[in-house]
Amino acid sequence: SDSAFTISGGGGGGGTTSITVTSPNGGESWAPGSTQAITWSYTGSPGANVRILLYNGTALSRSIATSAPIGSGGSGSYNWAIPSGQAVGSNYKIRIMSTTSSAYNDMSDNTFSISNAPPTSITVTSPNGGESWAPGSTQAITWTSAGTPGANVKIELYKGGVFSSSIIASTATAGGSYNWAIPADQASGSDYTVKITSTTNGTVSDTSDSNFTIFLGSAWTWGDNSFGQLGDGTYNSSNIPVQVDGLTGGIAIAGGWDHTAVVKSDGTVVTWGDNTYGQLGNGTTTDSTTPVQVSGLNNAVAVAVGDFHTAAVTSGGTVVAWGLNNYGQLGNGTTTGSTTPVQASGLVNIVAVSAGMYHTAALKVDGTVWIWGRNNKGQLGNGTTTDSNIPVQVSGFTGVEKIAAGQNYTVALKSDGTVWSWGYNADGQLGNGTHTDSNIPVQVTVAENVPLENVIGIAAGVYHTVAVKSDGTVWTWGNNLYGQLGNGTYDNSAVPVQVSSLNAAVAVAAGQDHSAALKNDGTVMTWGDNTFGQLGDGTDVWDSNVPVSVSGLSDVFDIAAGPYHTAIVK
Repeated sequence: SDSAFTISGGGGGGGTTSITVTSPNGGESWAPGSTQAITWSYTGSPGANVRILLYNGTALSRSIATSAPIGSGGSGSYNWAIPSGQAVGSNYKIRIMSTTSSAYNDMSDNTFSISNAPPTSITVTSPNGGESWAPGSTQAITWTSAGTPGANVKIELYKGGVFSSSIIASTATAGGSYNWAIPADQASGSDYTVKITSTTNGTVSDTSDSNFTIFLGSAWTWGDNSFGQLGDGTYNSSNIPVQVDGLTGGIAIAGGWDHTAVVKSDGTVVTWGDNTYGQLGNGTTTDSTTPVQVSGLNNAVAVAVGDFHTAAVTSGGTVVAWGLNNYGQLGNGTTTGSTTPVQASGLVNIVAVSAGMYHTAALKVDGTVWIWGRNNKGQLGNGTTTDSNIPVQVSGFTGVEKIAAGQNYTVALKSDGTVWSWGYNADGQLGNGTHTDSNIPVQVTVAENVPLENVIGIAAGVYHTVAVKSDGTVWTWGNNLYGQLGNGTYDNSAVPVQVSSLNAAVAVAAGQDHSAALKNDGTVMTWGDNTFGQLGDGTDVWDSNVPVSVSGLSDVFDIAAGPYHTAIVK
């Protein structure tokens, strides 16, 4: 040699110079005409560029790239647009080599396929986000598969992204379904996902796209308990949540003047509290401090509670109601009360119901609203002040997706995120900047000709209204004597004002002089009157004009408020 040369451990820190194929590296199935990422890692200094070759068995099939950048930080990639005419086969490998030294090269450890068959995959289809399943119930976990994922899969439960338990170690892939008997003691939570993985190829796996909920369906209440409306077997009021006696499987809750109702996952409805007018629906007029089952009702999907009557939507799209009927609020063409459910006349395709003091409102699947009962303040919204003991349609009003009945007024949320109201307006609870009653819908506005928008939930109290927007903020209007508007003042407002320091809300409730919000973390905030402990924060303060946290609650998924008590299901 004319000059000296060096023998060293390689560049970049003394390690060995190398290139290693990372993908495809065995088992992949790529389709002609698709674009796939070829990836590699490298150490040392193999050069600035690499050549990428395709082999079929030991024979060179084609050059994929004659000079591709090596990459940076020890890794590189190249997006290969596989020719549509590429021959199919299951014996392919990739070789990657430095363009400056062929000594630095590597080939896939195992073969991959080029195939017109769909790529091997597993896809979770249920639960895939938003489901609510009860402990002790049996639920179908389902999936689809493509390619050759193997004969069996394992199914695992994750909570908050952390492994929780094995659901089944091995079940047939081809079945696409597994009936999971959820343990009765399974912890409640709204952050569960399911992961399904091939038992023979761990890279073939999928997890639920979004969280689902496992709920115990227990009910908790706080505040006034003069008639046993807390359901804990006593008449003792409470300023912290107490558990409703023996109730599980609840999916929705509603609060009335002095009674409470829950619809259960099996379609039954249970009620407790005042029963002077048969509003508990069990065929008696005897109050109950613990839940009693509504007679003959086993297909309910929603429930609403008024002052002295109760209503439910059935799975068949009809409405049944029971209790006081002095203004025709049961909707069956009479003014005779009933201690058991009677069907409201002529209603089909109903998806939601809400109950006010002496009137009831129902929402049809076509977005129209139908109301019956007392109409002295125009709360039926049909352009009159005439009571009706059968459902009448709100005049010229469509596109509604949620409804809420207040004491003598009604509120509706349209699918475009705007809010409309009608009826009594002495305290500005219609939210249109006036104090004038209206017997037809008027739009809620934050200022003149500026509508309240992006609303996702509403609640109507006695003299005030609450709304939650898609950004998680809460807005209120109407009477504010006890700070129930939550904006740090005691001033009434005929237009929406924002609740102080509250975000991430997903649902709201309104009592007589207090309000509540459910947050996306499953906790509850309350504000307003606390005379009976209805704020649930464990204090005896008279009221709060800003939100306070309810003591010891988590994993809540539905909230409701009576005039002087608050209730949740978790």
